[in-house]
Amino acid sequence: RPLGIGAALWIALVVLSSWLVADEPVQTAEQDLKAGVERARACVCKVECLDRAGLTTPSVLSAVAIDDEGYLVTVGLRLLGDRQLCVRNHSGKKFEARWIASDHVSGLTLLKVEPGVVRVPKMSQKVPEVGSTVMVVGNPFGLSHSVSIGNVSGLDRSVNLSGGVGRGLIQFTAPVFPGDSGGLLADRNGHML
Repeated sequence: RPLGIGAALWIALVVLSSWLVADEPVQTAEQDLKAGVERARACVCKVECLDRAGLTTPSVLSAVAIDDEGYLVTVGLRLLGDRQLCVRNHSGKKFEARWIASDHVSGLTLLKVEPGVVRVPKMSQKVPEVGSTVMVVGNPFGLSHSVSIGNVSGLDRSVNLSGGVGRGLIQFTAPVFPGDSGGLLADRNGHML
């Protein structure tokens, strides 16, 4: 016996409502990821080396705030000659930066800017798991505050470095390009890993 118009409408309504409810978690997950991206981008700055004339050289890196006093950490900065440093925060505003110290084995470099230039990232409270979504925020090829998304592909990795071994490292699949060095590796909430 064929269904009446009322029964057919009721079935269509049930199917439509279940489709809308099923789509809601996907939209929420994407909205949460976008909010995490914005949190992470605010914690990264673009590091530019200036020559004597104040012009930007090809050396562009990324740095992350590590405290409220204005200290930043980056990787791979080699100061040559009389170069000055400046950073640009996520809104593009330019600030003077000072070199504080470098570790020649790891390449880590500590910089100082005035407090409040860059937001300090929250640390992730969760230990990352293989397969977890991660993001890298940096300045690839000088393109400010770009975001790459990937996954954790390995934990507790060891890598031979010139002069030592890096241990306890997180391996991830998000693309990293020149200029991303010193950028932020964050979980999907924008919290530092």
